[in-house]
Amino acid sequence: MNTTFDIKVVENDVVLRLIPILDMAIAEEFLSSLRECASMMKNLILDSQDVERLSTPCIQVMLATASEMEQQGLKFSVRNISEGFQRGICDLGLIEYLDNWSES
Repeated sequence: MNTTFDIKVVENDVVLRLIPILDMAIAEEFLSSLRECASMMKNLILDSQDVERLSTPCIQVMLATASEMEQQGLKFSVRNISEGFQRGICDLGLIEYLDNWSES
């Protein structure tokens, strides 16, 4: 069970509230939290309002999780997109993914 990330189930969705710093040091725990969420077989929503820094290892984990969820017919999305989260995605030229993940 994770201790850093807050996970809440709301009907058909599981919401994972992200922490301010998502870098190499937290990537393994982030992966574990995403796997825990994905195992619930519900749509996954990342709440990124607190993210100040997002680095490549955590972005790779998100990309893999999003792909896996989409293959299972589930939705992967991001809400409350912070500047730090958006900057991390944009720095890698992945803005089209963020556009697809953004909650309307």
